[in-house]
Amino acid sequence: MIPGVNAPPIHPWCRSTTVPDVGNWRDKFFKEREGKYRVEGSFIESGALNNKSDEYGIKRNRHAQIYYNSVRNQENR
Repeated sequence: MIPGVNAPPIHPWCRSTTVPDVGNWRDKFFKEREGKYRVEGSFIESGALNNKSDEYGIKRNRHAQIYYNSVRNQENR
């Protein structure tokens, strides 16, 4: 590297830096791995409150409201 040509000027108290030009590495990275970890048509829904056990979200809403009230009332203790 030559200062002033392909590097910043080098002198005392200068905050210049050099940064490598790595091109478009993200596209290359994801293109190489395209389809490698794909799992189609199957996923597992877990947890006590999910769409199977609480189809309309009634229990989830009640739980969220109780949690919200407990967090909101912590300042009063």
